[in-house]
Amino acid sequence: LDVPPSEDDPVLQLGHAIAGRGRCLVILDNFEQVSGHARETLGHWLDRAIEARFLVTSREVLGLAGEEAMALPPLPRDDAAALFMRRAEASRPTRPLDADDAAVIVQLVALLDGLPLAIELAAARVAVMPPRMLLARMGERFKLLSSARGRQDRQATLRATFDWSWDLLSMSDKAALAQLSVFEGGFTLEAAEAVLDLAAHGDAAWPADAVHSLVDKSFVRPVSDNRFDLLVSVKEYAAEHLRGEGRFVASGPAALRAAQERHCAWFAALGSERSVEETCADLDNLVAACRAAASRGDAVRAIGALEGTWAALTLRGPFELGAELAEAVAAMPGLSDHDAAHAQSVLADALAACGKTDPALSRYVQALARAAVAGDRLCEAKLTLGLGWLHLHRGQIDEARQRYLMSMEMARALVDRTLECKAISGLGNVELVRGQTHEALSNYQRALALARELGDRPMQGRLLANLGNLYAEVGNVDEAQARDEEALAIARETGHRVLEGNILCNLGQLHLVQGRLDQALAVSTSALGLARQLGSVLVESIVLCNLGIVLERLHRPDDAQAQFEAALRIVRAHGDERMEGQYLGYLGLLHARQGRSAEARDCLRTGERFLRAASDSLGLGVLLCNRAEADLMAGDPAAAAAALGEASAFAAEVGAGQASELGLALARVRALIEPIRS
Repeated sequence: LDVPPSEDDPVLQLGHAIAGRGRCLVILDNFEQVSGHARETLGHWLDRAIEARFLVTSREVLGLAGEEAMALPPLPRDDAAALFMRRAEASRPTRPLDADDAAVIVQLVALLDGLPLAIELAAARVAVMPPRMLLARMGERFKLLSSARGRQDRQATLRATFDWSWDLLSMSDKAALAQLSVFEGGFTLEAAEAVLDLAAHGDAAWPADAVHSLVDKSFVRPVSDNRFDLLVSVKEYAAEHLRGEGRFVASGPAALRAAQERHCAWFAALGSERSVEETCADLDNLVAACRAAASRGDAVRAIGALEGTWAALTLRGPFELGAELAEAVAAMPGLSDHDAAHAQSVLADALAACGKTDPALSRYVQALARAAVAGDRLCEAKLTLGLGWLHLHRGQIDEARQRYLMSMEMARALVDRTLECKAISGLGNVELVRGQTHEALSNYQRALALARELGDRPMQGRLLANLGNLYAEVGNVDEAQARDEEALAIARETGHRVLEGNILCNLGQLHLVQGRLDQALAVSTSALGLARQLGSVLVESIVLCNLGIVLERLHRPDDAQAQFEAALRIVRAHGDERMEGQYLGYLGLLHARQGRSAEARDCLRTGERFLRAASDSLGLGVLLCNRAEADLMAGDPAAAAAALGEASAFAAEVGAGQASELGLALARVRALIEPIRS
């Protein structure tokens, strides 16, 4: 608009000029600098120029009638990476970027929050630093993200851009933003209210108002109905102000410590149930709280945060992180018997989940002793349950059953129905290994009804997966797939990545027994990647064995052997002779088919011994079928017939149908024996 100077009110004059243009678009950039005058300027023009449309860029919502706010999100990852590549190549055209650079750039743009300005400034640095060096120096982001070409405008550095908006904040908003930097991975409004201390800014300073104000000013991002976060760059900028003296009233190292202590207190008190809410969204906060409390020697808060963290890690992984944190807390000096028992209990569970069964057993024993001295019956019951799981996976079936029965009785005495549900499920697992499928089904159904009554969705998912596994073992493929799909939906709903990995393992096996080898290979490969991310070595070994079977059927015997041997290395390292026996059965058959009769005989004999010791009827039945086929190839049809007869008896005992793995193995061997008999 060309508006000549006048003695009239400039706001009215501009309004008349805009109205005189009729239908037009007026663009007002960086309006946050004058947002306090929005009503008497833009508000007036909106009323006067009714045909005009206004496009306003601002970090702050203006609050005018008729305003339609559209938050501009960061660039999507692919677009952000493409922008970085273009700007980097323009900055240093003599050095083309390669595939290794591209992989690093994906990590870089994530740390740069997908912000176009940050990407532009970082990409310009490629003139002197390759992307990998930039990534290594992101701890100095505000030095890196500045123009090296003498620009003086507010976009010459990322810091100047933030300073531009920081200066517009009220003192209470500055204090709130700085204190919010202690959160890791976002926060709820309830958590913010517990951590923010705005008392220095008067009685009217309310944390909810401060969060609302910071959302309106684009410093805080809403990510769901009740969850917010800070971009990485905003978080680091705000943290500088929190620990720096004189940035706002009472800023400095003492303010940082106080905010961290309030953060730690909140998450230490969250409890196991709330720690897994919103698909374990507060896992990073729980880890930070646990580490902070342990470093300060605050045992009570360290234990509380550790138990909440482990509740989330059992769903999300990685298990090794749980072991690391528990080790640090258990090593704190002067722990009471109660605190030591709880720390050792988490450590034992984490070590067991990692497959480190010997050290886990030692920790369980130590924890039980401390819990008994402390008179902590609930902790004793949980430890007894953990020992049941440990014995089961060491092939000690009778000991596992005894522990599960003990924990069930203890849970009933304590009226802890969640623990009772887990104990009943454990008994189902024991009965399934023993081939008592009717008893296993009964226990799973009882536990599932209890989990539904309690509203425990993760436990419902685990039990549905158990049922899927049971139905697969007896050859009821339709029921197995239905239960697995129900369980998978719950796993994804609750963010239970550990359960998701288990179900993918089950589904890979289902595809395998139905002869869908390509799907079995794809699903099992996905399950393997997830198991490794989580540190779930038991699931990893099962998937490796399944992959071995698939690869053998795809006529890739060398690759199959490598998978079987990798699975065996895992279970041997962790003392699981029952699973070792199963895997030896498959490897023995592969050796026999490849003409290595001595190796086949050794594998099958050792595997059979382990499975008989573990009373694993289903596993033993499959191995005997494999042994029968190996006996046929070795020219001993009588031994093959004897092995087949015993395997048939096991199938009848456990109710294994024709579509089960055992049923299919029996049919395969019978088809080999019939021509010899006739």
